[in-house]
Amino acid sequence: MNITETVKSYEDVCKILGIDPVKSLPFPEPQTEEEKAINGFTKVIRSIAVLNEGWKPDWTDFDQLKYYPWFYMKKNHSSGPGFSYSGYDYDNAYSYLGSRLVLKSRELAKHMAEYFLDDYKSFMVIES
Repeated sequence: MNITETVKSYEDVCKILGIDPVKSLPFPEPQTEEEKAINGFTKVIRSIAVLNEGWKPDWTDFDQLKYYPWFYMKKNHSSGPGFSYSGYDYDNAYSYLGSRLVLKSRELAKHMAEYFLDDYKSFMVIES
């Protein structure tokens, strides 16, 4: 079975990892925006690791493409800042972000953006 059919939520990721989705977070009961952001980052990097199925980027290989979701921030007048998936990009030996945030394929980057948007938003956006 394709990994994208199996993994569509953080709970699916935790099931594969054999961990509790709440108790395994750095802050099981987050009290601050920073704690929520750290939990969101944890969810994203765990989800990426599971979707990559053991693949790790080789930053010395200029021919190996590395993918990541690309987001546009936009103002939503009724509820504050909006956050929407708009595409994906790839990188090779230049690194604009850390190894834990790249995926091995365009399809996985799109899947992350579609199914894990709230987790990205929790660590990338400060709500006002």
